[in-house]
Amino acid sequence: MGKAVEYKMSVVDTLSKLRTEAADDEIFEKVRDICGSYNIQILQGARHKQKRLEGFVLESSCGATPNLTSSAEFRYEIFFPCLDRMLQELADRFSGAGQKIMEGIQACNPSSPTFLSEDALKPIAAHYHVTIKPEELIVAKNFMKRKMEKEDICDITTAFHLLDEDMFPTLKVIFRIALTIPVSSCSCERSFSPLRRLHMWLRRTMGQERLNDLAILSIEKYLDNVDPENVIDRFAKLKPPRYNLMLPQ
Repeated sequence: MGKAVEYKMSVVDTLSKLRTEAADDEIFEKVRDICGSYNIQILQGARHKQKRLEGFVLESSCGATPNLTSSAEFRYEIFFPCLDRMLQELADRFSGAGQKIMEGIQACNPSSPTFLSEDALKPIAAHYHVTIKPEELIVAKNFMKRKMEKEDICDITTAFHLLDEDMFPTLKVIFRIALTIPVSSCSCERSFSPLRRLHMWLRRTMGQERLNDLAILSIEKYLDNVDPENVIDRFAKLKPPRYNLMLPQ
């Protein structure tokens, strides 16, 4: 999600730079070359067929629609309107609280130019009712700067593990929020299907802790980096068993 802000701004910059007459002329000439190579005739003049729709409400123009025979017509009829529509859609989709939250997540990324920026972190902190301490940010910036001189810190997870919870309690919470916000709702919706299979009428007396553990085992069953032997050993060391069992040699 943090990278989504950078990608969105890169797309907006690219589309904005394309909105020039030079780019329009270049694309129009490519279209003419393609039409010429496939023997596609470009119609000349305007269409004279009129359509009268009395008693109807029209949301778009109709009637004598001119053929796009020049670069200027192509520019104002198709090229610029398409670019404006895409730019407007990007502005609408990445606006409001979502935009500010993603900028705050990006401020938790060590490779971002806004890393640990107070202005970028304030919206996400306010949204989740976390109070940012300016002096804590100053100390964190100096701390991370010294760490970056010695080792490569390129992602949020690495920076999160470096922050001490007693020294940086507020930043620790913000980084934890940034790491746990899902990119989409797919992962959340997947959990409902295992719960429907696990929490059936035969298991109504099951406690919440056991249900959570079974749900995690069911949802993450495709993970390949889990060693069953380590899990068994860890479970055996939780508390001393009632009987000492020995495997036959």
